[in-house]
Amino acid sequence: MIGFSVYLDHELTAADHDYMLRMRNAGFSGVFTSLRLEVAPAELLARLQELTKWCSDLGLTCLTDVSAAALARLGIATSDRDALAALHVTSFRLGADFSLPQIAELSAQFVLYLNANLMTSTYLDELKSYSANLANIAVAHESYPRPATGLDTEWFLRQNAWLKQAGLKVLAFVAGDGCLSGPLKQGLPTLEQDRYRNPLAAILCMKSMGLTEIYIADCRLSETSLAQLEYYQKQHGFLLHLAQAVPALSEVAWHQRSDVARDVVRLAEGPSRQLELTGPVLARSVGAITLDQGAAAPLPGELEIMKVAWPAVAGVVTVAQVIAYDLPLLGLIGASAPIKFATNKNS
Repeated sequence: MIGFSVYLDHELTAADHDYMLRMRNAGFSGVFTSLRLEVAPAELLARLQELTKWCSDLGLTCLTDVSAAALARLGIATSDRDALAALHVTSFRLGADFSLPQIAELSAQFVLYLNANLMTSTYLDELKSYSANLANIAVAHESYPRPATGLDTEWFLRQNAWLKQAGLKVLAFVAGDGCLSGPLKQGLPTLEQDRYRNPLAAILCMKSMGLTEIYIADCRLSETSLAQLEYYQKQHGFLLHLAQAVPALSEVAWHQRSDVARDVVRLAEGPSRQLELTGPVLARSVGAITLDQGAAAPLPGELEIMKVAWPAVAGVVTVAQVIAYDLPLLGLIGASAPIKFATNKNS
């Protein structure tokens, strides 16, 4: 499950629907939203109704963040299952102000995500003592708007290990880059390391940690990042942006070799294509695309993307540079993975 966020702090528009359609078509399957907003109750409920209808039409799930206080503001009692069912959401992420008996009661009917940071073995045992339906209980990490407050990665891994051992599904958030949400506009990641990270790189790293439910917390992805995610979802490949246009690279498809090198991405088609590109002999920085060329070339036609820096060597010229924002992707490119180059639109 990879999801994205749509917030109800504004009237939903055709642009919101188009974004949801694009995200669905790019392989996303869920929407996260929140009812913890200072919006007039009638207006907020109308917006939620519109959103859940769009989710249903597009085949998307809808995970909705609520607190007992937010429900009270909407005139809904936590014990009123009919009113909660009438919201037509797929699952609820519950705030810390729900009591254990309330959680147990709601778990009989609804899928509930509890705060992963508060979950302990004692808390779980107490839930069991209230006969909670654990099949409907999962956990969700928070997203952190203030820089420096995102979770430590090692703590995150340790916490997730015991949560999974307890049989609980775990959800976490990565930051978007097209519309920074939250009061500080500094992104909404779970892990501090992901605050300004390429979203695809953040998602793939989360997957490598065993996470199966990952949501983009911010309200939008940039077109650049969305195109990268779309290419990965559809082709299981990597769209990399170049600092300057190099048609000989961007007009054809490439693949990583089946034998993955430690320090470089070796493009399998390089020797057979024998590109007529030129460039300077430079110290090879991370993200440099290099070509073995000329009489001194170690491997004529060898085309590589540097994953780590290496010194200059005779016969190896630098012909292009992957932009800094995409560098975290280089170490994630697997054996035989498709690679596509595009020019950075901000160049």
